[in-house]
Amino acid sequence: MHDTSSLKLCWFGSPQVELNGERVELDTRKSIALLAYLTMNKQAHSREKLVSLFWPESPSAQAFTSLRKTLWTLKQRLTDTWFDIRRQSVELSSNTGLWVDIHSFDRAVNAGAGHDHAPSTACAECLPSLLHAIDLYRDDFLRGFTLPDSPSFDDWQFFHTDMLRDRFIDALKRVLHYYAARKEFSAAIRCAQRWLAASPAEEAAHRELMRLYTLNHQRAAALQQYQECVRLLKQEFDAEPEQQTQDLYDALLSQDGATTFQVQQIAAAAPLRESPSFHIRGMFQQTAFIGRTRELKEIRAILQRPDCRLLTLLGMGGIGKTRIAEQLVSTMIADYPDGVYFVPLAPLSSPEQIAPAIVETLHCLASAEEEALNALTQFLSTKKLLLILDNAEHLLAGVGVLRECLQAAPAIQFVVTSRERLNLRGEWVYNLHGLAYPEAVALADVALEEVEQRYDAVRLLMRSAQRQHPDFTLSEANLPHILRLCRLADGMPLALELAASWCHILSCDQIVAEIEQSLDVLTSRSPDYPARHQSVRAVFDSLWMRLSMQEQRRLCQLSIFQGSFDVAEAETIAGTSLPLLASFVDRALVQSYANGRFALHPLLQRFLADKREQDAPEEAALIERFCAWFERFVIAQSDCLKTERQQSALSAMSAASPNIRQAWELAAAQQNLPRLQAMLPRLALFYEIANRLQEGRDVFQHALTLCRQQQPDHLLCAQLIVHIAACSRYNVYNAETLPDYQQALQRLRTSGAATSAYTYFWIGCLKTWYRQQNEDTGEWVELLDDLAAQSGDCWDMALAAFLRGEWLYQTRQSLELAHICFQQALTLRQQLGDLWGQTTALNSLGHVALNHGRYREAQHFHEEALRMSQELRDEHGIAWAKSQLGEIAILLGDYQRAWTYERESLAIVMQLGCQGLAAWRFSACGFLLMIQGEYDSAETYFQQSLAIFQRLRHPEGWPAQLLNLAELRWRTGRIGEAAAFLEKSRLLASPALDHYFETWFCYTQSRISAASGATEQAWAQLFTAIDMAAQRPYLMGLLEFLTDAGERLLKTAETPFGLQTLAFAAQHDATPFYAKQQAKTALARQQKTVSLSVLQSAVAAGQTASLGEIIEHLRRMAL
Repeated sequence: MHDTSSLKLCWFGSPQVELNGERVELDTRKSIALLAYLTMNKQAHSREKLVSLFWPESPSAQAFTSLRKTLWTLKQRLTDTWFDIRRQSVELSSNTGLWVDIHSFDRAVNAGAGHDHAPSTACAECLPSLLHAIDLYRDDFLRGFTLPDSPSFDDWQFFHTDMLRDRFIDALKRVLHYYAARKEFSAAIRCAQRWLAASPAEEAAHRELMRLYTLNHQRAAALQQYQECVRLLKQEFDAEPEQQTQDLYDALLSQDGATTFQVQQIAAAAPLRESPSFHIRGMFQQTAFIGRTRELKEIRAILQRPDCRLLTLLGMGGIGKTRIAEQLVSTMIADYPDGVYFVPLAPLSSPEQIAPAIVETLHCLASAEEEALNALTQFLSTKKLLLILDNAEHLLAGVGVLRECLQAAPAIQFVVTSRERLNLRGEWVYNLHGLAYPEAVALADVALEEVEQRYDAVRLLMRSAQRQHPDFTLSEANLPHILRLCRLADGMPLALELAASWCHILSCDQIVAEIEQSLDVLTSRSPDYPARHQSVRAVFDSLWMRLSMQEQRRLCQLSIFQGSFDVAEAETIAGTSLPLLASFVDRALVQSYANGRFALHPLLQRFLADKREQDAPEEAALIERFCAWFERFVIAQSDCLKTERQQSALSAMSAASPNIRQAWELAAAQQNLPRLQAMLPRLALFYEIANRLQEGRDVFQHALTLCRQQQPDHLLCAQLIVHIAACSRYNVYNAETLPDYQQALQRLRTSGAATSAYTYFWIGCLKTWYRQQNEDTGEWVELLDDLAAQSGDCWDMALAAFLRGEWLYQTRQSLELAHICFQQALTLRQQLGDLWGQTTALNSLGHVALNHGRYREAQHFHEEALRMSQELRDEHGIAWAKSQLGEIAILLGDYQRAWTYERESLAIVMQLGCQGLAAWRFSACGFLLMIQGEYDSAETYFQQSLAIFQRLRHPEGWPAQLLNLAELRWRTGRIGEAAAFLEKSRLLASPALDHYFETWFCYTQSRISAASGATEQAWAQLFTAIDMAAQRPYLMGLLEFLTDAGERLLKTAETPFGLQTLAFAAQHDATPFYAKQQAKTALARQQKTVSLSVLQSAVAAGQTASLGEIIEHLRRMAL
C-alpha cells in the first residue's frame, strides 16, 4: 500500500540502473536484458515466452531455472517492490517511484500532440518538451549491449533502436525548423549537427546543414560540409550525392544561393499551399516567446469569424501585447494569401503618420504624404491580408484610417494592440491579461518539475533568471517565493523579466521584499529596453499622465480595494460612477470579470495607493466609508451563513475577503473596538466554514497585538484570545496553555450577552476536546444554554444543543442523551437550512452510533455528512467524514476502501495545514497496515505521526503513538523494545491519563506481560482493561479484549468458557473484523483438540449469552 523507494532506469546509451539514488550493478547481462524488456513492454509476459526469447538454445527445464534465478537476482538487487511475479507470468509493477528515460522521452516528444499546428512543426509551447527529449537521448538504445546467445532479443533491440532513433531525429527536425524560422541559426545548426551524428549517411541532414551554414553567413563551412558528404558517400557506399545535394552545391558556387536556400528553408519548416509574403519591421526579439497557447488559439478563432474585421488586443503596458502580435505573424500567415504585415506605431508622433507607415510597410507607392491614404485604400481593395498595428493608444485620433481601409477593402483584417479601445463600430476586443500562475502555494498534486511546464509565468521567470544566473533552478525552498513573485506581478511579463534580472544578486525572498517595499526595483538596467518599458513605474507614469484630475482622483480611491470589488462598492466607497468605471475598463486600467466584479492590477494598485495616501483628510474619509461598508457587509452575510443562503453568502464573503481583511486591519489600526467586536464572531464563523483557520488566526492575532498596546483589559482582547485558540486547535495543544487564555476565560465568564453565543460555544468545545482540564466544562455548557434561551435564536439553540451533546459524548456521561442532543441540533440546523451545521451534527451522530457498535448506522451518518460537505466544497468536512468512514471500513474489514478513505483524508488535511489532524491520519494508516501484517510500512506511518505530535507537544497523540509502536514491537516479537515504548508512553501521559488511552494502555501492557511470562500480572491488567471498557462504555475495544481473553482462557482450565467467549465475540455485530477473524481462527483450531460435544455446547452457550453475562463471569474469575 505504501512505498517511498525510487527506481531509475536509463536505457539510452550504456544501460544504467539506480535504486533510491544509488547506482546498482546487475551481475548478469540477462538480468539487464530482462529488465529492459519488461520496461519496454509493460504487460504480463508468460514464462514460456520469456524463456524462448532469452534462452532459446537451453533445454526447457534449464531455461525455466535460469529465468527463476534471473528474477531472483533482480528481486535481491532491486527488492520485489518493482515486480509482479506469478506462477504463469511476469510483469513490472505499476509503481509511482519508477522512472524510465525512454518513457519520459516518449511523453516529451508527444507533448505537442494537441497543439494547433502540423505534427512535423513546433511551437513555443512544444519547445521545452522537445529540448528535454533531445537531452534524454544520450545515445542509441542499449548502445554496446548485445546477447550473443539470444538472436530474437537482438532483433527486438535492433527494431527499438531504429524506432527510437527515428523519433529522436524527428524531434531534432522540429526544433531545427523552429529555430530557423526565427533566424536563430546557431541553435538550428547545433540540431542539424546532432541529426547528422545520429544518421551520418542521410543526405537530407547534410543539405540542411549546408543551408543553415549559408543563412548564418558561413559559406566556407557549407562548402566544406558538401565535401564531407561526398567523402562519406564514396567511402561507405561508393556512391555520388543526390541531384538535390548537387544543386545546392552549384548554387553555393554561383554566389547566389541565399535566396534559394531561404525559400527552401521556409518550405521545409512550414509547408503551405502557397508561400505568402510577410513583412516585419523592427520586431526581432532576442528572447524566446513563452506560453500564450490558449490566447493565440482564441485570437485565431476570433479572426476566423466572418464578421470580425477589426480586433483590438487590449491590455495594460508590459502585459505582452507586442510579443503576442509578433507571434501572430508566424501562426496566421497560412490564412492570408497576400501576406501578414506588422506595423509598429510606437515610434510615430502624430495620427497623420499612420497611413504613411502602413504604406511604407506594404511597399505601395504614394507621391506625397497627403496621398498616402488614397494609395493605401487602392492597394488594399483587391487584397486578402492581415495588418497588425502595434501600440496604437497614443494615436487614437487617427484610427479613422482603419475605417477607411475596411470600407475600401472587404477582404482585409486588422489586429491592433492598444492600451485603450479604438471605439470603432465593428471593433472586437480581446482582453489580454498576465501569464498563468498558481493561485495557491499549495501544489500537492503537482510535481516540482511540472510546475515550470504547467505555468507560463513561472516558466518566463525561470528563463529570464537563468539568463542572469545559468545555474538558477526551481526548488522546494524557492518555490513559495517564486509563486509570490508571480502573484505580485499578476503574471505581467515585463514585471517578471525585471524581477528576474536581480536573481544573480538577490535571493527570491529578497526580491519579493524589495518589490513589496517599492516598485522602483522593477527597473531595467539594460539599454535595449524600449523607453516606455524601462520600468514598471514608467508604464504607470505614462497612463497617469493621460488621465484628467477627476479620473486620477477616482482611480486612486479605487486603490483602497484589495482584490476585487463590484459596482455598488465602487460607487459608494470610491465615488466612481458606472460610466467612469467602464471607461477605466476600456483603457485597461481596471480589469472586469464575468462575475460582475472588477480589480486593479496589483502593481498598479500599489502605484495608486502611494499617490492616494498623500491627501490625508480625503484618505481618512475614504477609510471610514470603506470600513463602515464592509462592517455592514460582514454582518449581513454572516446572518446568511446560518441559513439556506449559506453557499451564496460563502461565495460573496470569499470574493470580498481581501477587502474584509483590509477593513478589519484598518479598524484595528484606528482602535475602533466596537467595530471589531461586531465583526469578530461573524468573521470567525466565516473562517471556520471557509476552511481558512490559518488566515483567521493571523488576522485575530494582529488585532490582539494592536489592541493590547492601547487597551489590554478590554473585553475584546479576551474574545480574540478564544477565537485565536479555536483557529489554532489543529496545530496547538492545548488552548489552556496559550498565553493569557485562563485570564481571558475569567474575564468572559461574567460578560453575559456582551459576548456572542459563538464565542461561548468555542470555549465549551475547546474545554471538551482538551479533556485534561474539563472539570468546569459543564458551567460553560450551562452558560451557553442560558444565553441561547434568552436570545431565542434558533442558531444559538443549535449551538447549545451541539455543545451539550459533545460534552456528554466526550465524557461518556450518557451516549443516549448525547444522541438526543445531536439530533436536536440537526433538526434545528435543518429548519434553518444550514448545511455546514448539519454536517457537524451528522458526524457527531455517527460517532455515537459507532460507540454503540452500530457501524452501518454510523456509516450512513458519515456518508450523508460527506455528501453535504462535497456539496459545500468544505474540504475540512470532506476530510473528517472520510476519516470516519475509513475507521468504519477497518472495523467492517473493507481494508482497501479504508486505505482509500484514510489516504484521501490525509492528503486534504496536509494541504489545509492541519498538522494535528494529519498526525492522526498517519496513525490510522499505520494501524491499518499493522493489522494486515505490513509492519515495516506501519512503522513508517507511526513514526511520521509521532514526529508531528512531538513537535506539537500533543498531550494525547504523543503517548498514543508510543503505545502504537509498543504494540508493533509486541507483534514482531521484540518484547523488550515494546516494554520500553510502553514505559515512555506512560511517563508522557501522566498524571492525567485520558480514560480511552488508559484502557488501551492496560490492554497493551497485558499483552506485553503475557509475552514476558508474567501470566498472573497479564491477567490482572487484561481484567482491568475489560472493566474500564465496560464502564465507559467502549464497545468495540471491549469486544476485542474479550476475544483476546477467550483465546488466553483456552490455555487454562477455563477452556469451555474460553470457547464460549470466542463464540460470543465471533458472532457479535460490533466485534471489529480483525478480532472476529481472530476468534473464528481460534475456534477452528480447537476442533482438533476439543471433543465435538464440548465445542458445540460452548459455541451454543456463547451465541446465546449476553455481554453482561460474559463480563460478569470474567469479573468473578478476577476475584
